Amino acid sequence: MKESTVKKIRSILLHTLVILVSLVTSYTVVYTFQYLPKGYEIISKEEASITLKSNNIIGIEEEIIGFNPPDKQQSWKMEYLVNTVNEQELYLFLFFITALASIFLFVYRLNKGEKFSHSLFKSGIGAALIALLPYIQTLDRIDSILYSI
Repeated sequence: MKESTVKKIRSILLHTLVILVSLVTSYTVVYTFQYLPKGYEIISKEEASITLKSNNIIGIEEEIIGFNPPDKQQSWKMEYLVNTVNEQELYLFLFFITALASIFLFVYRLNKGEKFSHSLFKSGIGAALIALLPYIQTLDRIDSILYSI
């Protein structure tokens, strides 16, 4: 094989490995260790109420919140709250994948000798910041449900 073909194959394998390591690490952090900074976790769900655990910025329990819709016509809020709390884990998982992959690629490009600004742009750190937006919006929706009553 030509040397350029071998370099391309190595590059593809390296990028694939970075994505797989990011995926496994992100899954472990979010779903196994339940790390949810500023997030919520369902402790118990009954027919007419939900109990949530609120976390602080470093993912440690901050407070326990009970949610009881005031009447039967607003019981849809409970299902919406459960779905939104479950969505936040997915959005945080996606953010961690893009952030870790971007950091790995940034360090890789710096080690290759590229300029700092060029490495920063090509690594996709902007994509990681964009991936953070749905997580923030989900937290805002949860807060609006919990504190609108």
